[in-house]
Amino acid sequence: MPLHLGNDRAVTLTGLRNAATGAYLNAATVTAQLYDEADAAVGDPVTLAYTAASSGDYAGVIESGVIDAGFAVGDVYRLAVTAAQGGVDGEWNEAGTVGRRGTA
Repeated sequence: MPLHLGNDRAVTLTGLRNAATGAYLNAATVTAQLYDEADAAVGDPVTLAYTAASSGDYAGVIESGVIDAGFAVGDVYRLAVTAAQGGVDGEWNEAGTVGRRGTA
């Protein structure tokens, strides 16, 4: 899902598991951090909250103000999501170009 100026960005991580055991990780520390094209952090990390009664699902929101202050249309970004629980660590990255939603 791309970043759009003037819009919040939902961030989700679903089904987080320990790859060695297959156990769901329901007590992990999960964060999302935006980076610009120079790989400089934009805004503060956002904590993703565990979704109650799920199997390793986490969700959070990057506010539009962070996106608008750090980027312009056409800028390249990277979104890094990191998770850690009991010595099990993971990182997922998404790269893209910032856009602006059209009007109908």
